[in-house]
Amino acid sequence: MRDQVIDMAARRTKAEVLAVLEATLAEEPTSGVTAESVATHVSADRR
Repeated sequence: MRDQVIDMAARRTKAEVLAVLEATLAEEPTSGVTAESVATHVSADRR
């Protein structure tokens, strides 16, 4: 159980992931891809 808590605490938060995603999208030329569209796609894949 302790190891699971440590693993969970080491994960990035939603805000951290979105910040990295938005920074990456800002650096790369995209074809209309947004953080929201990526999140929607990932969410749909999890279902």
